[in-house]
Amino acid sequence: MRPRAFAPQLKRDPLGRPHELMSLKPADAEFMLRILPVRETLRQRLEDFISLGLPLMDGDKGELRDLVADQLVRQGFDKNYDLTPVGQRLEDLIDLLFVDKGAA
Repeated sequence: MRPRAFAPQLKRDPLGRPHELMSLKPADAEFMLRILPVRETLRQRLEDFISLGLPLMDGDKGELRDLVADQLVRQGFDKNYDLTPVGQRLEDLIDLLFVDKGAA
C-alpha cells in the first residue's frame, strides 16, 4: 500500500466548510449596509470593500458579526420561530464573518 501524499490543510469555518469556498461578496456588504445600523467609519469600510475591494479587518468583521446577530434576533424569525429568508441570509453572514482567533 502506497502512503498518501498529504494535502495542505484548508482553514475551515465554524461548520467545517473550507474557508476558501466562503468569502464575503460585495452583494453581502450591500445587504448589510441596507439592513444594519452601522457607524459611519464602518459604513465607509464596507463601501471601500464594495468599490475598491479593500479587505475588512478582523475587528470590523467582529463588529459586523455582532450587528448581524442582533438583527437576526429582531427580524430573522417568523411567529413560529422559523427562519425567514432574511434570517437565513443573516445566519449565512454570521458564518462568513467568523474570525478564527486560534493559533495560525
